[in-house]
This record gives sequence, structure tokens and C-alpha cells, in this order.
Amino acid sequence: MTKALRFQLYQPTAHFRDYRFSQDNYLGTLPLPSPTTVIGMLAYLCDERFEEELQVAISGVSAAKETHFLRGEIGTFWKEYQTFLKQKKLKDWTDSKNYRHFKDNIVKNRIMNVEVLRELELTIFVTGSEATLQRIHQHLLHPQRYLSLGRKEDFALLGKIDRSTDTNKFVPVKPVLLDVEINQGMPLIELLQQKIKLDKCYLPVSENTSDKILDAGPIFRLPHTYRDIKAEKVDREYQVKTYVYLDEGLYPENQALAYCNYQEQKEYFVWM
Repeated sequence: MTKALRFQLYQPTAHFRDYRFSQDNYLGTLPLPSPTTVIGMLAYLCDERFEEELQVAISGVSAAKETHFLRGEIGTFWKEYQTFLKQKKLKDWTDSKNYRHFKDNIVKNRIMNVEVLRELELTIFVTGSEATLQRIHQHLLHPQRYLSLGRKEDFALLGKIDRSTDTNKFVPVKPVLLDVEINQGMPLIELLQQKIKLDKCYLPVSENTSDKILDAGPIFRLPHTYRDIKAEKVDREYQVKTYVYLDEGLYPENQALAYCNYQEQKEYFVWM
């Protein structure tokens, strides 16, 4: 039995860069954040660099996915602008007339298409040493920093949307520390009887993963930790894993599952 921290987040808008899309003017989004995105948010919130590997489990659903259009400069804009000033022997790079002339008449700008999730609700589990979990718990209960996940402009609130009424009211939900146990796997008939189904979450893939699981949803390669967690930020390298995103749900036959008791019900999930 281990301890884990459970919390829920609500984001009116969210974007988690999907690096499968290589187009410079189109930015796709993942359906859920990666483990390192969640850990990065917690590290910023606690104002510390975790010197241990935290495990994360993430599930969630959004109301819709939209494509937003943003205007922006091309990637080489500033370098070309400095060259333009030197060629024209202009010293004041902050002069608005020079800037507007260069932007509107020489390089112009571009339209970027960005996928954005709307009304995203997440349930997140984190486990690590008890001291680290206690610190994260206290910072979530009494945050001293702006809470955002993914892009800085995509703020996050601790809670969920109550959809039992027509008003869809936001309800705060406090983070809690829970005991977590591991079930080494159940046959399909038992999963069906107990209605244990994984849905809207990432499931790790290995060389022994069955075709049934591989066919259950899109496959992603996501960063789950760093090769050297004690390295400085500029020197950090991701370690990646392969995951299946269970968009339609799956009864995880003979799959090891973590579970906890929350509000008199068992919640099942898989560590990433």
C-alpha cells in the first residue's frame, strides 16, 4: 500500500502541444497533458525542483475541441528585423514606424491554427515520497502562485463542473491524500461484473501489449520523466514512453491496476 495525492482540475481552455504535427503554422493538441507537463506545473507551484521521480496517472474529458486562429510573426522575424535595421543604418530598433514598415510591407505576418480544448476536466493522481506529497498537498490547498497547466494563459481551478443541473456550476474540490493498492489483474468477466472500465486516459504500451489494447485508440509517444532529474533545466532530456489513449474506453483484462477508495467508491487507474 502506498500514498497518493488525488486532485481535480478544471480549465476553460487548454492546449498541450502534440509534436506529431510538424507544420509550423498548425499546432495540434494532445487530448490530455503528458506526465512531465503535470509535474512541471507542480514544481512551479511548489517553487522547487523535485529530486525524485514522481509517478502520475491522468484521466479527463473536454466538452469540445476547436481550432483558433492567431496572428504572429514568422520564426526568423527578429533576426531579419535586426538585419533590416543594419542595412538601413537605423539605430533605434524600438521605433514603431520602422517596426510597422518591416512587419506590414517586407515580411508581413502569418496565420497560425491552434487546436484548443474547451471545458477540460481532469482527475490526477501523483505518488512519491510522503514528504514530497505533503508539500504538494499544502501548496495545492494554499497556492501562492498562479495555477496553469500547459500554456500560461490556460489557468486551472481545483474543482469540477456540476452537470447535474442546467447551470453547469463550478464546484471546488479539495485535493486529498489517499491509500493506493495494486490489483494484479482480473479476468474480463469480473471486470464486467464490477463495471471496471478505463476511459479517457493514457495506458502504457510495452512489447507484450495485446493487439486489442493497441487497437483501442490513437498511440502517442510522450515524455514521462527526465533522464537526469537533478540536472539543470537547460540540460534536461526527456525519457519517453509509448501510450494508447483510450478514447472509447476499455475493460483492462489481466492488467495491473491501481485503486483507491474515494467518497465510498473504488477508483481504478494506471500509473503512467
